[in-house]
Amino acid sequence: MKRQARASRAFAGHVEHEDHRHDQMRMMLGFLAAALAVRLIGINSASIWFDEAISRYRASVSLADYFAHFADYTGTNFWELILRPFAFGPVWQLRIPPLIAAIIALWLAVRMMDKLAFTRAQWITAAIPLALLPGLIWQAQDARYHAAIGAIYMAALWFAIERRSLGLLACLGLLPYLHPIGPAYAFGALVVAWICGIGAVRGLWIGGLALLSWLPRLYQIQSTQALPGLQLAGASQPGNAEFWLREVTPIYALDQTAQAFAVNTLELPGRLLLVALILFVLAVAASRIREHVVRISLAAVLVPVIVLLAITFIQPVYFYRPVQPIALPLCLLTGIVLAPRAGWPSKIAPAMGFVLLLISLTNWSPSARGGYIDKGAEVISRNWHLGDRIAYTATTVAMPFQYYLPDRASCLIPDNGMGELPSALRTMGDCSDYTAAGTWLVWPRSPTMDASLTQILTDVTRGMLPAWRSDFAWQFAPIEIYYLP
Repeated sequence: MKRQARASRAFAGHVEHEDHRHDQMRMMLGFLAAALAVRLIGINSASIWFDEAISRYRASVSLADYFAHFADYTGTNFWELILRPFAFGPVWQLRIPPLIAAIIALWLAVRMMDKLAFTRAQWITAAIPLALLPGLIWQAQDARYHAAIGAIYMAALWFAIERRSLGLLACLGLLPYLHPIGPAYAFGALVVAWICGIGAVRGLWIGGLALLSWLPRLYQIQSTQALPGLQLAGASQPGNAEFWLREVTPIYALDQTAQAFAVNTLELPGRLLLVALILFVLAVAASRIREHVVRISLAAVLVPVIVLLAITFIQPVYFYRPVQPIALPLCLLTGIVLAPRAGWPSKIAPAMGFVLLLISLTNWSPSARGGYIDKGAEVISRNWHLGDRIAYTATTVAMPFQYYLPDRASCLIPDNGMGELPSALRTMGDCSDYTAAGTWLVWPRSPTMDASLTQILTDVTRGMLPAWRSDFAWQFAPIEIYYLP
């Protein structure tokens, strides 16, 4: 009888374990399906913008041209090799790789939640922002490197937790080839590996081999003197660098951190509340630092931030785009420390976070991200006259508008203060007489533009109403189109 009772209990335990495993699988599949559906909504609605257009161009040129010209260099070599099979079709096709990378990152986040033994409340608290945070949706719909860094960083963290040296080394080696900010995330994964007991000797070997694999990349970055994230359009020129990569004050760093997650969907009061919530999460996590799962998640968030801020003392790199991949481990940390417990006080912070997420989602518009450049191109095409031409006043508008208007006569105004031209624009016609009749002026109102050119354009267009204007002025300057009859 005793043997039968033990067998019955063992069978019941096995059934309960299988039920729990099946329940976890259903939750994971439901979460990934919902996250994928959210990311597919509007993936083709945003027009291509400069960063995507230049990535598409570089992914389509010959490798000889790609490596021959400084202005064709982005610092995202590995990512542009990934984009190559997708660079010859419509915009939505170009956005397939970041979508895949984003879903892989979410799948790894779910695996980590199971590995770190999240409770159901912690699981749900982390899963909601992982699925719905506008910053993460943005990454999945933007044909840039951010989603890929997030995916490889999460893979590195997974291998670190599992103490798998080869997988961790492979991820660390890839990160700098996706973007020069990659080492910041590599250090985060190494610290997590140390916390998980990978051992000092093995950790030094992995770090040393990873650094050895970075040497060609570091030489390339040093030889081109490329700024991480803004290697083109004159960002390497002092005036533009000062505008885009300004001095990082604590207030600016906190605001850019909030923008990384909210991507311009929250006004200043909302961003202040979001910053307060993030600081609260970090403070609670610090108070529970003895918990192994908290140490892992906190290191995954803070180490990349600390490294990026340290680099900023030499060269400012801390702004919303390089910070975006941190959202993934931060959501996990949020789930750990903000999961509602008994008593109403523990539910205040999660409720505030949920309200901010709802406001952010209400203001989220996938189509706004590209500044509706396709609409501006449509205005030019619909009102085109025989003998007209387009005069682009900056590379930042020439590249995306050329995507929509490849067969229209066009030129790029020289000496516009926007830096060396990518080879795609070097063959454009002479634009010395850009105030002639029949000219479509495409003018981004950028403070980095040459002052004398800005004055000439202001004089030429004085008293005129723009034929089209994009007011989306967060990522890039508002764009105006004038027709000179």
